[in-house]
Amino acid sequence: MPRPLRLQSVRNIREGWCGKALAKSMALSAAEIMRWPGGQTMLQGLQDWREGRTTVESCLVAIAFGKFRAAGLVTGEAPFQEAELVLYDLPRKESGNAYGRYNALIRELVSFGRVLTRTTQAI
Repeated sequence: MPRPLRLQSVRNIREGWCGKALAKSMALSAAEIMRWPGGQTMLQGLQDWREGRTTVESCLVAIAFGKFRAAGLVTGEAPFQEAELVLYDLPRKESGNAYGRYNALIRELVSFGRVLTRTTQAI
């Protein structure tokens, strides 16, 4: 059975960027997720997704939406289609070199997904 999230641990992570709505809907501890590879990025992506923002981080959530839904981190349908293309385009607009940044972000997402899968299977 999933462990409930304690709001105290969320408050201690970083000043307010992981809000109460996120904390109430998560079955895993935000403090635990922060220790995983890419955890901070994914928590930011979940927050951005819930607020309807299209960011690099929310694109990562959209790409792995099925895995996030299976873990109980999100509900409903994927926020938008072709998240990979949007993810590739956003860093290109920022710095011009999208290829390396895109690949690094995908590797981070894969690492996070592996830990998420192992953790949810163990619960």
